[in-house]
Amino acid sequence: MAQQKVLQFRYLNALLTENSNNIPGLTYRLLVDYLKMSHDSPSHIIPILFQTARYKNQLRGFHPYYMMFEAIDTCMKHSPPSLAWPVKPNVMTLLSLPVLEILDFDNEEVAMGYTSRDSIRESKVHDFFHINQETSTLQIKPRSESRRPNIRSQIERGLLCGNIKLKAFVDTRNIEGNLDLQPFVAMLNYQDRPMLRMANKDLRSIMLDIHNLDVGRKFNHTISKVRWKHLYHQNMHHSVRNVWYRMIHKQCPSKSALFVRRLRNVEDDKCTLCNDTEDAKHLMVSCPPPHKNDIWSNIFEQFLGYPKVANPQQVYQSIVNLNLKQYFIYNLDIKITIFDLFAATIRMVWRFHLLHTFEGMPFDTNYVTTKICAEVMRLSDLKH
Repeated sequence: MAQQKVLQFRYLNALLTENSNNIPGLTYRLLVDYLKMSHDSPSHIIPILFQTARYKNQLRGFHPYYMMFEAIDTCMKHSPPSLAWPVKPNVMTLLSLPVLEILDFDNEEVAMGYTSRDSIRESKVHDFFHINQETSTLQIKPRSESRRPNIRSQIERGLLCGNIKLKAFVDTRNIEGNLDLQPFVAMLNYQDRPMLRMANKDLRSIMLDIHNLDVGRKFNHTISKVRWKHLYHQNMHHSVRNVWYRMIHKQCPSKSALFVRRLRNVEDDKCTLCNDTEDAKHLMVSCPPPHKNDIWSNIFEQFLGYPKVANPQQVYQSIVNLNLKQYFIYNLDIKITIFDLFAATIRMVWRFHLLHTFEGMPFDTNYVTTKICAEVMRLSDLKH
């Protein structure tokens, strides 16, 4: 996840600095135009920097800028702009922003009164403020000139009562110049380091540092980084990779796990083959002879030099901990790894378990063993 966010900075850097040299010109133009049109914004930088400017996004999680927005939001959340602004944005720039971006609320309750309303979230600063030509300052509009007079009055009362204030970067007297969002871009710092000038390696370290990864309460913390990388690099079928991950994270859909959830069609937690309690280990490895335990023993005897006998507890722990270094393939003519052997066995056990459960196909140990051997030989032939 951190690496995916870092990769977005190639595009963010080009868009925020308005420099298309780092990406193809056509890509830059498409990104800029789409950001403007899809968010009804005079500048493509506004929806990138300000979450409230993205209210028109209707594509939800499939939005093409989802990862880009997530990357910049993570940075701004953990490194908010300081109160000291070397250069503050001018009034013309402020008028183009969402109105919620210039307001600072006294507490959460007051904030909810504004942020929970679609009409306010969709409003810009220019809907309620304008430049007073007589005083040359940014002031709230007269009620008769405002598109939304009720909201305008609510904001005016809040400013008078002190419930809301203008943020630190709002300079009501700086009316010179055109739209210029670079003061906001210049505040993208992490510990006083400009994020847009950092190398990818430094950005990745920052992302890993500030992104609190929620691994879940059932995550297996005994697996080392080396073992994870070893699994990632294995070219195995997607179905067995899915089952293997589920076993590691204690999410294997055994009858015991399904029965606890009170699913409609799960009447008990008993194995349909032997009538013992079916947990993950029982489902994949230890269902007693003549079933899954025999399959593992047959495979070990046929392909391994050591061990020759499958210990159900040891096999299951080896799978969930990704610790297969104690298993040795004795036949050097077979060009497979120990991961290939375990993956083929897990895949076929899972496949024929499903066929038995949903289609009533008899679970034949010898037939399953034969299919595993055929799969192993197929994998070996592919690597020759």
